[in-house]
Amino acid sequence: MENVFLFLFRTFVDFITIVLILRLIASRWISANNPIHQSIVLITGPIIRPFTSRFSKQSSLEIILIGLCLLIELFALWFMTTINCLNGPNFLQLIGLSTMKLMILVLRIFFISILAHVILTWLSPNSFTPATRFIGELVAPVLRPIKARLPYLAGLDLSPLIAVVIIQSIIMIIPINTVFSGILCSNFRRSEEHTSELQSRAYLVC
Repeated sequence: MENVFLFLFRTFVDFITIVLILRLIASRWISANNPIHQSIVLITGPIIRPFTSRFSKQSSLEIILIGLCLLIELFALWFMTTINCLNGPNFLQLIGLSTMKLMILVLRIFFISILAHVILTWLSPNSFTPATRFIGELVAPVLRPIKARLPYLAGLDLSPLIAVVIIQSIIMIIPINTVFSGILCSNFRRSEEHTSELQSRAYLVC
């Protein structure tokens, strides 16, 4: 039951964080007339409104969104490690983990978006639906510099392939496992049998 709760909690946190990240990206790169962009604005409006109304003179929307994403990820990690960990991360480790998990999440958003863009381009090259335009505008700033540096290959565009390889390589070199070293966690059930087991043995699962 605890595993189900943590899964639902993590899923909810990831959903909120992804929507906030998309709001940040969309505010810079994607047309405000796009229905999906407008939907993201409506979803995130109640979340950021208290901060924008209070700090709009000192902070830009981008800074507020980044700060909110970090705070949400920091709280989520603290909450989950408090429940699961026998020797949880300290505050500096939590900040490092939150930052790296946000970086990985942003990279995965672009990774999945590029794959979706390629698939939609193959299946419906002349489609101009809101989803197609949203994804196209989302990945364009990533693909454009790569495409500009590639030689002409008889109309074959290799920029998506190169982009996903670069993104996956960056994800692999982010040292998140190094930060987890020394953190003792146990995804345990609250039962007498397992409690007695935890008293004699700690499991390293992080």
